[in-house]
Amino acid sequence: MPLKPNTSAPIQPGMSPEEMGVMRAQYRRQVEQLGNLDEKLKKEIAELSSVAAKALQRMAKPSLTQRELDVLQLVAQGRSNKDIARRLAITEGTAKTHVKAILTKLDAISRTEAVAVAHKRGLIHL
Repeated sequence: MPLKPNTSAPIQPGMSPEEMGVMRAQYRRQVEQLGNLDEKLKKEIAELSSVAAKALQRMAKPSLTQRELDVLQLVAQGRSNKDIARRLAITEGTAKTHVKAILTKLDAISRTEAVAVAHKRGLIHL
């Protein structure tokens, strides 16, 4: 039984060397395009993974209460605990407690760093 030419195969029996050369060149271009696409996809996946990781990190961090945001805004203005307490009609000890909670939630070691972190996250406007 004679073999029939496979019409779905790119290279067919009886093709000339020139036709095969054209087919090989097309194949090489397709492989190159797939390689470029593969690199683009890897970059896009890495970028999306980075964005997703940052979003998850932000969501995992405890959010500030409205009162803590009020205190933080006053901290950003350079106010002392005593002044914050007077302005918000709370005790100085309560103001200090709010500042400590803010530092903990923002993972900051100073009032200045807390303000910088909060500004970067869009929690306060300077």
